[in-house]
Amino acid sequence: MENSRKRSAKAYILLESLLTLALLSAVTGILLTQISNSHKAIATDNARIEALNVAQMALATNQSKIEANGVAVTIAQSDKTLTVQTRGKELLTLEIQKIEPLEK
Repeated sequence: MENSRKRSAKAYILLESLLTLALLSAVTGILLTQISNSHKAIATDNARIEALNVAQMALATNQSKIEANGVAVTIAQSDKTLTVQTRGKELLTLEIQKIEPLEK
């Protein structure tokens, strides 16, 4: 009888250990996935920031196409809009508004 109790206690400890290991593995997997997604989002944001910096250089030098730091940017400007494109994708569109002077 004593042997049976020892075996069931060992089996219970083993089962508990396996469940704990499974839970730890699941939490670790979720955490690593979220870290990976966060890194991808930061990389995307940094690429957009770099493209906007290059677009700012293009505007400052009155160029419609410019390539700097490995980023190519095209600026299209009409009477009412200014569009910034990079890699064939629209990055930013601005609506140009004329400001009326205040009457004195």
